[in-house]
This record gives sequence, C-alpha cells and structure tokens, in this order.
Amino acid sequence: MTGAAVSLTACQRNVEHGVVSQYAMPEYALPGQPLYWATSCGECYGGCGVAIKTVDGRAIKMEGLPEHPLSFGAVCARGHSGLQVTYHPSRLNDIQDGAGKVTDRDWGNFFKSTLDKAQLADKQPLFVTRSLGGTLGGLMVELAKEAKGKIWVLDYPGRLAERQVMKALTGKAELPFYRFEDADYAVTFGGDLLALGHNIVRSGWGYGEFRQGRGRDRGTLVSVSSRINMTAGNSDRWLATRPGAEGWVALAVGNIVAAKKGGASWPAWAKSISLEKAAESSGLDAKLIERLAAQLLKAKKPLIVADSDAGNYVNGVDSLYIIHALQKLLTGSIETWEPEAVLGVKGGVPKGLIVNTAEAMKHLDSGNCGATWVFDVDVVSLMPASIDAKAQLAKGGNLVVFSTFANDTTKLAKAVVPILNWIEDFGDQRITGAGLDVYNVQQPAIRPHWENARSLGAILTAVKLGDPIGLGVIPAGAGENASKGKTFRDLIKGDADDARWETLLARGGAYKAESLAFDVYKNRVVTPPRLLPDPGKAPAGVNPYEGLEPATVSQWTDLFVEGPTLVPIATLALKDGSLGNRPWMQELPDPMTTAVWGGYIEMSQRFADANGIKRHDVVKVTVEGVDKPIVGPALPNISMHDDFIGIPVGMENPDYSGWSNLNYGMGSKVFGRYGWTNANYSKGGINPLTKIPAKMTAGGEPRWVGTKVKVEKDAENKVEMITAMDIRVFLLPREILPFE
Repeated sequence: MTGAAVSLTACQRNVEHGVVSQYAMPEYALPGQPLYWATSCGECYGGCGVAIKTVDGRAIKMEGLPEHPLSFGAVCARGHSGLQVTYHPSRLNDIQDGAGKVTDRDWGNFFKSTLDKAQLADKQPLFVTRSLGGTLGGLMVELAKEAKGKIWVLDYPGRLAERQVMKALTGKAELPFYRFEDADYAVTFGGDLLALGHNIVRSGWGYGEFRQGRGRDRGTLVSVSSRINMTAGNSDRWLATRPGAEGWVALAVGNIVAAKKGGASWPAWAKSISLEKAAESSGLDAKLIERLAAQLLKAKKPLIVADSDAGNYVNGVDSLYIIHALQKLLTGSIETWEPEAVLGVKGGVPKGLIVNTAEAMKHLDSGNCGATWVFDVDVVSLMPASIDAKAQLAKGGNLVVFSTFANDTTKLAKAVVPILNWIEDFGDQRITGAGLDVYNVQQPAIRPHWENARSLGAILTAVKLGDPIGLGVIPAGAGENASKGKTFRDLIKGDADDARWETLLARGGAYKAESLAFDVYKNRVVTPPRLLPDPGKAPAGVNPYEGLEPATVSQWTDLFVEGPTLVPIATLALKDGSLGNRPWMQELPDPMTTAVWGGYIEMSQRFADANGIKRHDVVKVTVEGVDKPIVGPALPNISMHDDFIGIPVGMENPDYSGWSNLNYGMGSKVFGRYGWTNANYSKGGINPLTKIPAKMTAGGEPRWVGTKVKVEKDAENKVEMITAMDIRVFLLPREILPFE
C-alpha cells in the first residue's frame, strides 16, 4: 500500500496557480481552487488594473494588481460592487420594447431589422455614451463618421468643459493629472478629488504619499469649498465659501501671487477684480485669502486642484479656467493625461463629431437626426428641468437603448438591448500623458451569466462589419469560413501573435510594472501572483477630443448667488444615482454624514436653527419655476456654508412593474429594497438634477450650481422611512493645524 501511494503521488502535478487568461486554461484545477483573471476595471475611465478572483467559475472578489501604475494594488468601492451588477437578478436578459415586453429572442432577426448598418445610413444618428476609449470607442467613432452622426458624451458632472479649458491653457484637450505625492502644499477648489476624481484610487495613493511618504515631510492640504466632503474632511484647513464661488478665491489669490512674483501667463483681465470684491462675492474673509496666497508663495512644490464640477458652477468655465491658470502661474505648467484614447480609428476624429449637451439638443431639434442609440446611460435622469428629455429624445428617430438595467430612458425606447457587464466581456483602454504609457486589456473572467445578453463591443463590431457572427448568428448551411469579418475579440487582438496575446491577457495589458517599497500582498499563494514580463509596445491611440474648440475666457463673469442655493451632491456611494441598484454601495456610509440608504436634505446648523428645523424634520425645498417641491428629511450639520442646501443625487422612480421577468417575478422594483435613494420608501426617490431649471454654461453643459431655493418645514408630507444617519462622527475630536 505504501509503495502504491508513493507511486500515485509521483504521478501527480502541482495545481497551477497564476494570473491566467481565457486563451490558455490551466491544465489541472481542484474544486474550490481560486483562479485570478487579470483585467482592467470597467466601472469608470480611471484605468485601474485588477484581478478578478473566481472559484468554480463564479466571480467572488476583486483584487488590485500591485504592479499596475494606476492602482498600486487597490480597488475602490465602486470597483468591488461591479460583482453585484454581474449577478443582479434584475439585469436585462431579453430584447424588449419600452413597455418591457419581450419582442425578439432571435438575434439574427433583430440584427437585420434594427441593428444593420443600413438602419443608420444617412440618418445622422446621435450616439450617447458616458465615455469613449479603446477599441469600443473607436467603433463608435467610425460608425458615427460613416453615418454622418454625432457622439454625445454625457456624464455628470461633465468633463468636456475641463478639456476645453485644458486646451486653452496647454494646447491639449486632455484632463489634468494631479501628483499629490510630489507636492508639499496643495489647495483644492471645490470638487471631491478623493471620492469623485478622475481616478480616486491613484489620487488616494498619491494622497497617502503626500501625508506620510517615506523620506519626505508631511504635506499640507487646504480645501476651499462650500461643504466639507471627503477631500475637505482630510484637509488641514477648510475655507468655507458660498456655493459655486470657489473661482473668486482662486482669482484673488492669483492676483496677489502675480503681483509679487510676476507671471506672463496670468490673464490681464483678472487684475481688474479687487481683493475686496472677491472676498465679498465668495463670502471668505480677505485676510484668509491673503494668508492662503502667502503660503502658496512659500511652497516649494505647490499643487492646485480643480475638479470637473467647477465647470458647472455659477461662473462655469471661468472658474475652471482661473483655477487651472493659478497652477500654471505657480509652477509654469499643468500636467495632463488622456485616459480615453480611441483605437482603430482611421483618419482621426473630425471636429464637431463630439458634442456637448447644448449641441446634442440642437442636433435633435434640427429634424435631421433619424436614429438615437444610447449606450448604458440614463439620459432622462441626467437632464435638468429646463430640458424636456422625453420630448427631445422623441425628436431623434428610432431610440435604441443598450443597457444592463431598465431605467427612465429605456421606458422611451423602441428597442432595449441587453448587454454584458465588463467582467464578462473583452475590452481595452489606451492611456497616455503624465509619463504614462499604459494599454489595459479586459478579458472575460466568467461565462456570461445571462444567456441572451450580448457584448456591446460584439454588437458594434457586427454593425461595423455587417456580419452578426460575433453575436452567435450563423446562417443556415453556412460554410466554415462564412464570416466576412472579425469578432470584437479579434479587433482587440489585432496583429499580436499568440504569445503576445496570451501575455496581454495574463497580465491585463502592456505597461511598465511599478516597483513598490513593500509587497501589498504578503502571501502570493492566496492572492494575485506577480506579473509576467511586459509584452512590449502598446498600440497607438487617438485623442477623440482634440477637435474640441479651446475655451475662450476674455473676462471674468461677475456672478455669484447669495442666499439658500441648491447644490446636487454626487456621492461616493451613488455618484450620479446610477449605482443605486447595488446593495454594497447603498450600504456605504457617506464619509462625512455617515448616512446610508436614503436621501436627505443637508443644511448648515445655523440655517436650521434660524428656520426652526431639527434633525429628521420633514422639509420641502421649493425651486423657482418648478411645480413640485423636493421633500425629504432634514440633516443639519456644521460642515457647510450657511447658503448651502445640498441633496444627494439618487434614482427617483425605480419602478418597472411592467417589465418581464425582473427580479424573477418577485418584485416590481427593479432596484429592489436598496435602490430607494430617498426619504419616502413607497413614493419615490430624490433626484435634484431633474428639479433644477439650469441654464447652459459657456461650455454647453447645465449650470447645476446657482439656483436659489426656499426651504421650510413641511407638515403635509409624511416620511415613511427615515434615512439611517449617525451623528457620532461629529463627536470625534479633530485637530486642525494652524493656518499661518
């Protein structure tokens, strides 16, 4: 027996462990053995490298790749919650109409009737997407060019205006790249870089180095904003301004700096604004502005941070311009990066192809738009009260919505097309600038969880090539080589040989691995193993935004709002409300209020006391020009300006009882219990975006901040579910470093 046991043992091979790819599967695997699939997170355009841990074919966890230059082994909460999209019982699985009725289960018929390129020919279609980038973005660009259409990049709070400002200041329509790790004194003007920035994982790592990096002094952070958010809560000093008035402070600081050190880059028109005028308009004491300027002049490596939402303030593009101009004045340059370069585009991206919200409305009004395709974005929930989104979309011909979930926009569609989650799909991303030369490659970590959903990349590839074979459609009697073209996977692979392709998949792309001073994962047997060698040069990409016109700022717009001002709050948990269908995100406490699940109406404690409002009182916010007030529980606290009335952005009407098979027939609420981002559990949610009669900024996007409101206690409405709140955070001691 002993000899037999030895013999059998000798015949065994060790179970393989490594970051694997779909191209070459492990030869041996034990039940319950974890596998790690290197890929790139598809939750946003930040470009984080991750490894998806699977056990017996099911994705169970997300891990960061320590050597990746944009994630350093970390994953944000939103990235982790991508697993809940994959296995969500309310995901769409059938081709349906706007009423939720299944219209077709045959992809061949549907392709011919709705998706064939002939359906777009000469119709000047409007494509709506959250972001461009990679091969998928390249397909959108090529299809729009062929059909003489437009691409509306719709995200909240919006990045197009910031790109236009960057083009005016740097000559490149890219995004600013903030190196906290190199700065000794940083000032943020509005926004929430650590919770909602362009890459919060990279920013969080840089902030950690800024505070306690090895071999350097601790950096100092000052936040200029109307509310203490996650970034301001981590600062050494918070300077409270009126909502949307941060640009006034940057302008006054820049004037002081330019007067003392000179600076040809500082605009001459800015000098006409006096310190006293800026102090009055911002609500910030002039002496504090002078002390802030003095500290920046003393700093060896100052850093000025402006988030994209500054473009939607009262002064809009002017604020963005002057804040970034202050960085250029202090250091002589602004570092930028491009996370959305498109691949496979021939002849570049023509001017006018990418449009902002105002230009998209103009295109719909023209009567020339014969088709509108929406790619996984809820247009209706992101439009202000001043735009009738439903009426506008009705002007755009046949509306086809490609989505993972039902929403207010799918209700209007002629056809709703179920698509795969990024964890189930191929994809790629090209990132350049700021010393980065990164090519991220996504691969399916699991088989598609829903059998009739399809890859968006595969759909657009089929449309581009006029060949639905990538959708699993093979004509009856077709020969072995019947396909006229390639699949989406083939487009990403390009001319890479098998060895390079396998390496790209097994390490999640081509990039220079970071060498960290410590290993994020101490036990590499139960965590992602080390990467394979870099497979070499990344494919060239094209910045699709280079055709944008640079921002023109020739004078300061003398605007500010005094009195109660409505400010929509994009939160770490729900962002623009689109994450409201994820239980993990619903249960993620707001970093400052610790509120979870429900919506609420924030106001300063002094404002509440002056108006007789107490915590959990039902209040109504009346917006001029809007019929129905916003109703919810009051959350007074000391962490905001007295004029600040803040409401987190949530999903307002997540009720799709007419849709087939949602929640397996077990409920009418597509987002389930956790999706109610509101105060009234059974009546609907709070989405302040649709209640703001916003005018357009110079950047062509809604001016979200700048609407005066009336706030009062509401005796008529009864709140059936009080938001889970915890005030213990305000009882904790907090040390504020002296601002000298």
